[in-house]
Amino acid sequence: MPIQSEAALEAGLIATLRQMDYEYVQIAEEDNLQANFKRQLEIHNRKRLAEHGRTEFTDEEFDKILIYLEGGTRFEKAKKLRDLYPLDTADGKRIWVEFLNRQQWCQNEFQVSNQITVEGRKKCRYDVTILINGLPLVQIELKRRGVELRVAYDQIQRYHKTSYHGLFDYIQLFVISNGVNTRYFANNPNGGYKFTFNFKIENGDTLEWDAFGDTQFDAVVANPPFSAEWSAADKFNNDDRFSKAGRLAPKKTADYAFILHMIYHLNEGGTMACVAPHGVLFRGNAEGVIRRFLIEKKNYIDAVIGLPANIFYGTSIPTCILVLKKCRKEDDNILFIDASKEFEKVKTQNKLRPQHIQKIVETYRDRKEIEKYSHLATLQEVADNDYNLNIPRYVDTFEEEEPIDIKAVMAEIKELEAKRAELDKEIDVYLKELGIVE
Repeated sequence: MPIQSEAALEAGLIATLRQMDYEYVQIAEEDNLQANFKRQLEIHNRKRLAEHGRTEFTDEEFDKILIYLEGGTRFEKAKKLRDLYPLDTADGKRIWVEFLNRQQWCQNEFQVSNQITVEGRKKCRYDVTILINGLPLVQIELKRRGVELRVAYDQIQRYHKTSYHGLFDYIQLFVISNGVNTRYFANNPNGGYKFTFNFKIENGDTLEWDAFGDTQFDAVVANPPFSAEWSAADKFNNDDRFSKAGRLAPKKTADYAFILHMIYHLNEGGTMACVAPHGVLFRGNAEGVIRRFLIEKKNYIDAVIGLPANIFYGTSIPTCILVLKKCRKEDDNILFIDASKEFEKVKTQNKLRPQHIQKIVETYRDRKEIEKYSHLATLQEVADNDYNLNIPRYVDTFEEEEPIDIKAVMAEIKELEAKRAELDKEIDVYLKELGIVE
């Protein structure tokens, strides 16, 4: 069997992306990259520009945008992508520039390019770059079949040291592939190869048709649809994903069907984190049976983290994160965190800021008890609560009101009544002088 070359892999990948309606764009070097970014940003913000009777940014305005995008940590750059930029124009007006449409991903402009040359300490060419609204957000490094993926990973680390700058600092995701195996990792040069993950995308109905078979993963992270419906057909009583729990998730609320599906694909040393509605913590009947199975029989639930309401677009309900492990070190307790009151309100949306996230992470990592914020509940305590995981049962956030001094209040009322009587007398005198009353 002939070995597929890097060029062949590259051509095949680009052809596939073009079939998925990615626009191919020829970008030779950084000036072309900036020019393309300007055009794509204008296309993406055409409605905002049209409100001012325009179709383009001036060169001076685009320079302001580039200056705004300069500097900052990787986290701060990711935040800039999510935020709107207030661009003040020469005529005293303001255009709110959007870099990414997070609510409707299909409203973004998707492009693919290859062999872009960037010159820093060294001149480097990048295999395949995916651009969204003109910004390079995904870089793909390819090696021919048979070459270890570590070689591609090490090459990206060299790019970090020698050539990444400017718009390429906005790369969010790296993908490395040799045509047989593919892995991905975040833009963190200090992460190490162990923080690369297998890359496989399956499109289908997760519950009705399990595309992953017997594959298990070190980590499972998911935000499944809240309280979605599923068939709950009798056949699933013989499905290894669900059968051991004793009951199927209700037809009208598939939350625990998704949770059991994910647990099935978690390896014995893995960790799973799943966003879910609060109903999974306390609803009874079949869900109560499944929840008790996960706690009493399996002891998988490691932590329950309550999040603020209205942090997700499309729903304002409060949500939680369930953290599960098949092999728990702290196997005699469950950590409850109530982070529902720690957020910043931005217009109509609540936002978790870095300090709020850091507090959650540190509390979970150290398994700390913090008054009115977190509690380590023993398994016996959970059993005494009939395996109900509703957070207020474990984290008391009640704030006592200051005691009321009844005597002081009565004295104040009497004083006010006396003042009112005096005012009534004064008003009566004025009314008589005016001849209104006799």
